[in-house]
Amino acid sequence: ILELLVKHQVPVVSCFRNNVPPGIAWVMTDNESTMRLAVEYLKKRGHTSIGHLAGASDSFAASRRRVGFLLAMQENGLVT
Repeated sequence: ILELLVKHQVPVVSCFRNNVPPGIAWVMTDNESTMRLAVEYLKKRGHTSIGHLAGASDSFAASRRRVGFLLAMQENGLVT
């Protein structure tokens, strides 16, 4: 479908997927940074016990969120 859209000059942006045909714009979320910001936000509000419910174990996005969570917890002196 994406190739047909490009062929017919239909503007398209793909979300959460970067393996797209030439001519398709794409955007991804920065899962690691987002999780780090979330931990910092909670710590600034006095929370010291913060949990993380992970996504599927084979999910790249979930694995990046987990990395961000663990790094943020460590950097903020919080126990995981």
